[in-house]
Amino acid sequence: KNYYHVFDGFPRRIGQGEQWQSYPQHRIHCVIHVNVPDEICRQKIMGRRSCAICGCSYNVAHVEQDGFYMPQLSLSCDCSVPPSPLSSPQIRPDDVDPVIVKKRLQLYHDETEPLLKYYAKEQQDTVKILEFVPYRGIENMPQLLSMVNDAIEDDQRNDYRSRL
Repeated sequence: KNYYHVFDGFPRRIGQGEQWQSYPQHRIHCVIHVNVPDEICRQKIMGRRSCAICGCSYNVAHVEQDGFYMPQLSLSCDCSVPPSPLSSPQIRPDDVDPVIVKKRLQLYHDETEPLLKYYAKEQQDTVKILEFVPYRGIENMPQLLSMVNDAIEDDQRNDYRSRL
């Protein structure tokens, strides 16, 4: 039986992808490309917050542009009720610095984005690339899960056929 795992943010560079593919028992079946324009990413990154008490994440950025509609995500824990000095939102310092956010996005384009081209060209027979554009933010998660489940079912059918 095959087991499938999701790695978030790995591999990040071509060298890591090549090394991982050299282990047939750990081959990558599918790559999910969450395709969001830099400006939308920048706004959502800079809107990230977390509860000072429990670490629960939320987002104060409301993005509505270029067909994207990503409302702010409310704080969902009860730690901030009643309000106290300890319950003020935490802002990650690097998330509010536009220079650092711009560098992060550039690092993605320089080091991680070429990995998509590597899989599309060098691994096209073994790795499926799922293009996912979350126009509605996390509201689109059911569609992403459906895409992943379909890819797993396709892979299992192909694996079964190859053993016949």
